[in-house]
Amino acid sequence: DAHVLPPIIDNTLIKQSQSHLHKSILVYLPFENQQEVCDLLNRFPLYNFIQYSSELTDQQIGNVSQKRASLAGFKNDLCQSSGVICNSGFELNSECLHLGLPILTKPIKGQMEQESNALALASLGLGQVMLHLDAAIVEKWLLTQHKVTQKEMPDVAKAIVNWLIDTPRAPVSELANHLWT
Repeated sequence: DAHVLPPIIDNTLIKQSQSHLHKSILVYLPFENQQEVCDLLNRFPLYNFIQYSSELTDQQIGNVSQKRASLAGFKNDLCQSSGVICNSGFELNSECLHLGLPILTKPIKGQMEQESNALALASLGLGQVMLHLDAAIVEKWLLTQHKVTQKEMPDVAKAIVNWLIDTPRAPVSELANHLWT
């Protein structure tokens, strides 16, 4: 009976639209060996990838544009990508659902939240899962990915602030019901 609120999405993404999608797939797997990730992506020369990590320097390697972690650059590339390959954290996957982006997710082994998020995405048909870097799974996802139904999220942060300053304050259940409708 807990009243769970929708995820808080970065305010810039709430206002973004995907008016002109690029053909690039955004890749953010920061806990993987970045050279192994790049080698895997280069096995698919018909696709363009943008690989982000704090370990990388800005360079082009085959069909992979490697970029050093940058919040503004990442958010821009996310909004203009045609799909995302990432770990199974809550924030990026929520942003992908908000933008209607296909997700291929790799949960970090041994992290219950990651494994639970991956299971939920797969069970709800909102994403595909790979348990390790797997070229066959990546290829299948690339060939079958399709636009996911956009799950636009309300401005939850603004709603919480308004709820906190309201007097008298409505029950959390009303806030939750309002935000989910």
